[in-house]
Amino acid sequence: MNKFTKLVSAAALSAALFSCEGTENLDGGNTAISFKGTGSALTLSNARMANTTMISITEAQMGLKAIEMEAEWEVEDDMGNEMEYEKEYEFEGAYTLDLVAGTASPELPLSMVEPGLYNEVEVEIDNVLEGEHSVIFKGTYESAEGAVAFEFTSNEEFEFEVESDTGFQIDEATVSNLLVLFDFDIILNGVDMSTATVAEDGVIYINEAMNAELYETITRQLEIAGDVDEDDDNDGEHDDDEEEENEVED
Repeated sequence: MNKFTKLVSAAALSAALFSCEGTENLDGGNTAISFKGTGSALTLSNARMANTTMISITEAQMGLKAIEMEAEWEVEDDMGNEMEYEKEYEFEGAYTLDLVAGTASPELPLSMVEPGLYNEVEVEIDNVLEGEHSVIFKGTYESAEGAVAFEFTSNEEFEFEVESDTGFQIDEATVSNLLVLFDFDIILNGVDMSTATVAEDGVIYINEAMNAELYETITRQLEIAGDVDEDDDNDGEHDDDEEEENEVED
């Protein structure tokens, strides 16, 4: 059986398209995307590492440059040929993502996306933050010697390909709320702040020039820490995760 590939042309969705408050009004679009951090480092319990050090995140920002949504599917034509289709939608802009609060500045607009089952979101992070940074994490870690502030910064460009196992359905008549979560339990896994060099001002700076080994660890794990799914009730959690929790309770 012959196989042909057809690419459905991409539609560029810029930030200038539409913006509206709330997600009940479809005049501005049918798809809303939000970003948030998750994990024990963002809670009062914090993240306890192997060396019993406690790490907590108080500030987490990313500079969003572009979002691209992709859908792929296969159909068989009358001749028995398998046709592979792709759809891509992209909008660009400069946004500051606050992963602690789950907000963006300016507010991310609603976008009008062709209905279908999408399975991937690509996120481009660039140095649009203050100081030309792309990522800024701030927080404290506490060991036997007491609390020490740390600051992770990066000027690198990151491109995250966040895939959904089941896909997410975009409908024409209702607003779909997509949530991209960045898991700080993954980002900080095995990070041992006790090995870091503390600057004269008492802060641990983690960047390409200072504490480079910790920088490489966090950067590497940051690239695999994202996950996307639907959040139709707007509670900051993936709907599939909530369904699994409810099944366990029942």
